[in-house]
Amino acid sequence: MIGTFPLPETITVGTVCPKLDCQSNDPQGKCYFSDCTKHPDGCPLCAKKYGPCTGSVITTPLEAYVQYGLQQEWLKEWFPPYDALEAGAVAYRTFGTYFIEHPGHSGSSSYDIRDDTCNQKYVDIKNPAHDTYAAATRTIGIAMSQDGVNAYNSEYSRNTNHQPPDPNHDPPKWPGCMDGYSGNGAGWPCMQDPIAAGTTHAGHGRGMSQQGSWWWARGQSYQGQTTPAPGWQCILDHYYNDNGNSTGAGGQFTYRYSFLYGPGGDGQIVFAPTSIIPSRRDVRNPADLCEGSWPSDIFTMQLDGSNLAQITQNQCYGRPVWSPTQTQISFTALPFLVNIMSATGGLPTYLGYGFDPDWSRENVIAFNNLSGLYRVNPDGSGAFQINLDQNAGDAFWSPDGNTIVYDTCSAPGCDSIQIALMNANGTGQPIFLTSGSNNTEPAWSPDGKNTVFISDRSGSGEIWVMNSDGSGNPVQKTFSSPYPVAFPRWSQDGQYIVWLTVIGDGTARLNMMNASGGVPVTYGPTLQGGAGPSMDTTRCRKFDAL
Repeated sequence: MIGTFPLPETITVGTVCPKLDCQSNDPQGKCYFSDCTKHPDGCPLCAKKYGPCTGSVITTPLEAYVQYGLQQEWLKEWFPPYDALEAGAVAYRTFGTYFIEHPGHSGSSSYDIRDDTCNQKYVDIKNPAHDTYAAATRTIGIAMSQDGVNAYNSEYSRNTNHQPPDPNHDPPKWPGCMDGYSGNGAGWPCMQDPIAAGTTHAGHGRGMSQQGSWWWARGQSYQGQTTPAPGWQCILDHYYNDNGNSTGAGGQFTYRYSFLYGPGGDGQIVFAPTSIIPSRRDVRNPADLCEGSWPSDIFTMQLDGSNLAQITQNQCYGRPVWSPTQTQISFTALPFLVNIMSATGGLPTYLGYGFDPDWSRENVIAFNNLSGLYRVNPDGSGAFQINLDQNAGDAFWSPDGNTIVYDTCSAPGCDSIQIALMNANGTGQPIFLTSGSNNTEPAWSPDGKNTVFISDRSGSGEIWVMNSDGSGNPVQKTFSSPYPVAFPRWSQDGQYIVWLTVIGDGTARLNMMNASGGVPVTYGPTLQGGAGPSMDTTRCRKFDAL
C-alpha cells in the first residue's frame, strides 16, 4: 500500500512485570488484567496475585523500542537471510503502536504496553544483538494498517500451525485448523501454510508464525522440502493478508486483512527508461537499437518513487524483471541475450538467446527464444520449449506458475495484437482472451483473478482490466491519457495499478491509481530516456504449496 500513517515518536513500557503467560487481553475475556480481582479459577496466578504491572516504567523512542526489543521475541540466530527478522520487526513495531492507540489495553493507565509474554517482551539494553538491530533499522517507519489511519493488531505466535479447538468453551469459540494450516478457524480463518506441516502448535496460534517466517525466509520447510524463498514483505502479506485473499482465508471481514505502509513496504520497481529491444513487430539493425542519445540502463526504486538507484552504467539493457526473492533481475541485452544479475548490479550471467523474460514466483524464467515461448530455471536446467509462436511476447506468469499470459499477432504485418493464455507445461492450445482491436502487455493481479493490459479499443491506448480467464466485459481504467501508456503492473498488495507514460520530451513518468478506479496520479522522479520504457514491480508468490 502506498503512503504512510503517523507512527508515534515514543512508547511507554511497563517493566519488571509478572512473567507468567496470561490467557487473554480481551476486555470480555475471563482473564483480563485490568480487573484481576474478578478472575475466576484457571486464570494465571500472576494476574490474581499481583494485578496489573506495578514495576518500573520507562519511555523510549518507538524505533529504539523495536531495535532493542526485537531480540526478545524473534531469535537473533534466524539468519541468513534476514527476512524473518525484518518481517518480525514490522510486526513488533505495529503491535507496539496498536497498544499506544488503545489506552488501557495493556491493563494499566501507567504505561502503553507491558514487558512480558502477554503483551510483548522488551529489554532496555545498550548493545542489542546486531542482526535483530539491523533488521529493525532496515524497516524503520514501516508498519501495517487496515485503513491507513490506525495500527493493525499484528498478533504473532511461536507456531500457528494446527491449532486445536477451543478447550475452554462448549461449544468451542473456534474450531481449530488442520495440519499445514495457520489460524483458528474463526476470526483467523484456516489458511494454507505448508511450510510448517508436521509441527506442533505453540502459543495462542493467531497471526504470523514466528517459526513459519523463518522457514519461508530460508526456503526450506520443517520437513526439509525446498521452496523459493519470498522476501519479508511477502511473508507479512502472507500471514496478515493471505496475499490479497488469494486462497479465501483473508478479506476485510476477518482479522487477516492489512497492508504495509512506509518506505519500501509496498515493494520495488525495476525499469529501463529507453527501449532497446526490437519487438517481433519492429526488427531493426542492432546498431540502431539504443535510441536517441541515451544508453539504456537499469534502475531500481521503491514503489513510492523514493530511493532511485542506477545499477548499470552505459549499457544497452531492457525489459528487466524481478526474481521472487527480489535479490536478482533478469533482462534482455543486445543482441537478444537474456541475462541475470544481482539487484544491486555487477556482472551479468548469460541464460539464453531471446527477449522479453518474465520470472515466476516458482523461480522459473520464461521468454521468447526466437522460436516461441521457452522456459528455463535460473541455473540453466529444466529447459523446455512451451510453444512455437515466434510472435509471442510480453510473457507474464500466473501467480500459481501453471499458466502464462502473453500477447501475439499473426504474420505478416502483425496488424492485430491479441492476448492469449498458454499452459506453462506446453500442453493444449492457446486460449485467446481478446479480439479485434490491439491488446498488449498483460499482467496478472497478485490474487490471479484479474489481468491489466493496454488496449486501443476506445480509440487510443488506455489501461484496461479484465477477468483473467477472459470472461465478462473488460473495464476501462484510464480515459483520454495525454501521453502514451506503457507496462501496466500491479502493486505488490494488489491495491494499485502502476504504469509508465512517455512524455514526448525524452522522459517518462510513473503513474498510479487505485485498482478499483479513481483519478491517476503522476509521481516520482522524471526518468530520462522515455522512448518505449519498460518496468516490473515485485510480486509475492502464492503460499498454498511449496
